[in-house]
Amino acid sequence: MRLIFVRHGQTISNIKDICDDDPLVKTVLTKKGEKQAQKAAEKLKDKKIDIIFTSEFFRTNETAHIINKYHNAKIKVDKRLDDRKTGFTGESEKKFIKYLKDSGDFWNAKHGDGESFEDEKKRVINFIEYLKNLHYMDVMIVTHGESIKIIKGYFDNLSNQEMLNLKINNCSIHNYKI
Repeated sequence: MRLIFVRHGQTISNIKDICDDDPLVKTVLTKKGEKQAQKAAEKLKDKKIDIIFTSEFFRTNETAHIINKYHNAKIKVDKRLDDRKTGFTGESEKKFIKYLKDSGDFWNAKHGDGESFEDEKKRVINFIEYLKNLHYMDVMIVTHGESIKIIKGYFDNLSNQEMLNLKINNCSIHNYKI
């Protein structure tokens, strides 16, 4: 199975470095984010895609629909691809990172109703394992930056710190096979 992972296009939360982890909040792509998705669509227009999976977030669905204009593939939502619930919704990412560093257990720290990096990692890896049981040949997954860091870590055998250090640009495309 060929897998194409794509990070969603830019949103205003990306520009402002705000934790935007509530799937019920309809965060739309910026004009730049729409252009990024259109550019990704052009790059992928000749690729075969049997199905597209997205997170529950509007920004991943919006990106997937823009890319899907050349494919007309079924789009299926799977919450295992959701952005990490930080417990800092609407607050700065710097405040969230400071909390993690000050916690004494960066990888397992949770704030309020949030989840830890290890929780998120288990959830995302569970989705990858699920894919192994499907009978598609070409699958696209539109998700979030940290989820793609975990995916790259899974396939490239990276440590948590190596995953965290990765830079995942909006609408970047990552290819793997399982």
